[in-house]
Amino acid sequence: MIPENISMEVVASSGIAKIGHDMVTNELYVEFSKGALYKYSQVPRTVYNELIQASSTGKLFYSKVSKKYKFKRLDE
Repeated sequence: MIPENISMEVVASSGIAKIGHDMVTNELYVEFSKGALYKYSQVPRTVYNELIQASSTGKLFYSKVSKKYKFKRLDE
């Protein structure tokens, strides 16, 4: 479940639908196109900003986030 204070932004990606970031806890929320929802811990706001501005959020996500930060699936 995504906290109520987190705004999810639609991104340019075929694999990722939306992302959101909590500036207080540095948690990145990622909703994938197939519906899976994940929380990534200790992701700096700068990385979130890069993802929002990327022409391909998916490519940047896989190179900068997916294997570098601890994560937890939230929709199970």
